[in-house]
Amino acid sequence: MSDKELSQAIDKGPKQQVTSVCVGKAVPGEFTICFQGPEQRIWVAATNAKQAQRKLRPADIADDLRSRTWLVVVRPNRPGLVEGQPTRTPSPEEVSLNRVGQAQTSIKPLRVSRVTFEWDNARGVTLRGEGLSATFDPAPLPLGDVEVMVSIEGSGERRYVLTDAERSQVR
Repeated sequence: MSDKELSQAIDKGPKQQVTSVCVGKAVPGEFTICFQGPEQRIWVAATNAKQAQRKLRPADIADDLRSRTWLVVVRPNRPGLVEGQPTRTPSPEEVSLNRVGQAQTSIKPLRVSRVTFEWDNARGVTLRGEGLSATFDPAPLPLGDVEVMVSIEGSGERRYVLTDAERSQVR
């Protein structure tokens, strides 16, 4: 992003309500997949700087924030009961993106790291789940809906769709 684009994103940041686009199923055992583009990452940084009463300038923005990549967070949903049975989301192993119906052209992340998520339950016990944080170059993806494929520990996979309308909101 240019310094002018960075300045505009910094100015918009604290005014933005939606700083990521999320898809998935909000039930135990599933994932929520959230996307952020460079503008959205800068909006978050600008909001955090304002809350800390610091001035954020284009020169302060790290290269990984300004790069035209997508940050994709694969977040496990909170454990809970499904049909009376305790249900946890399995640990994800890998995540990839492709055009819906074109799995053979999947795009692997440039970088990926494991992320631990925590929840407190009604008994004061801290529950933990594993997720992924991945950086993708979206340029090779053809226009249209994007399928997110999450390979899970053991065997199997989960698939989620980022519609074209949702995709247009990843900035």
